[in-house]
Amino acid sequence: MSKSARPRRGKQGLEITAGASYPLAMTASYEILRALSLMAFLFYGSACVFAGSMEADFERFGLSHMRVLVGSLELLGALGLLAGYFHAPLVAVASGGLSLLMLFGVATRVRVGDPFVASLPALTLCLVNAFIFAVAVVGRRAAHSGGH
Repeated sequence: MSKSARPRRGKQGLEITAGASYPLAMTASYEILRALSLMAFLFYGSACVFAGSMEADFERFGLSHMRVLVGSLELLGALGLLAGYFHAPLVAVASGGLSLLMLFGVATRVRVGDPFVASLPALTLCLVNAFIFAVAVVGRRAAHSGGH
């Protein structure tokens, strides 16, 4: 990890790896959600690409030709969240992409008439990654403006 990417203690809590100082509870939430998102997308992306366990869903959505692409994007997003520990800007790119991907997932479930509860995993991951994205972007802006 580069020196600027390491979390440090400040008056308000830990600094997010992107550089802004946040209260400890927000920092802990950010790191926990980032780790959970990383693990979720490693699991779902792998299942999508390698196990074929999601073939029936993609066929039902009329998107069987997109299954490997979607799984690959999920895996790349997870790897981007991981690589963000070494190069902080990757967190915003990865979380933004994953949030958008899950937004399309929610839209697909609405399009095929799935019940709301079936959309909750995608909606939750969309919101989690939107939060990660927002914190990473605000943190980068604060770091470039001197934290003011």
